[in-house]
Amino acid sequence: MSLLIMSLVLTLSTNFMRSSFTSNTSSIKNSMSLEEFQILSSFIRKDFQYMKPIPRIDSIGENTSIVFTLQNNPTIVEFTVFDYADEGFKELSRLQYFLDRKVLVRKQFYSDQPFNQEDNLIFSLLENVTNFSIQVFDGEQWHDFWPKSPIMERSLPRALQLTLEQDNQIFQYLLPINNETIFKN
Repeated sequence: MSLLIMSLVLTLSTNFMRSSFTSNTSSIKNSMSLEEFQILSSFIRKDFQYMKPIPRIDSIGENTSIVFTLQNNPTIVEFTVFDYADEGFKELSRLQYFLDRKVLVRKQFYSDQPFNQEDNLIFSLLENVTNFSIQVFDGEQWHDFWPKSPIMERSLPRALQLTLEQDNQIFQYLLPINNETIFKN
C-alpha cells in the first residue's frame, strides 16, 4: 500500500514539476518577445517621428524632388531622418525598412544622400515575420505606394499604418507624421 501511495505522489509531483517548468519556459519566451517588440516599437516611433521632407539624390547623382518612397510587394519604405542618437549633434540619415527572408530589417545609411550604397548599418529588428505592409494617408485617403503623383513627391504622408505578422500574431502601428510635411526650397 505504501508503495502505491509513494508511486502516486511521485507521479503527481513529476507532473507538477513538468507543468511548472513548461510554464516558466513559456513566461521567459513571452518576456523575450515583449522586450523584442518594445525595441521594435521604439525604433519605429522614433524613426517616423524624426522623419524630414528632404529630397533624395538618384542613383546617378541627380537631385530629385522625392522626399519619401513606399512600394509594396515587396514592401520597402525609404525616407530621411534626423539621427536622434545624440541630442547635442543631429545628423541626417537615410533609412530603409524592408523584409529580408522573414526578417524585418532597418537599414541606416551614413548620410541622407548616400553615394556609396554599401555604406550602411543593418539592424535585424524582428524575425519570423510572414507579412509586412505599409499604407500611407495623404489627408483624404489611404495609399499602398508613395508618391502617388508628381505633386506628392515633395511631401510626406500625413499618417502611416504599418502591419506586421509574426507567429500568427498581427501587430499594427498607426503613426501620425510630423507637421513639417512639405519640402521647401
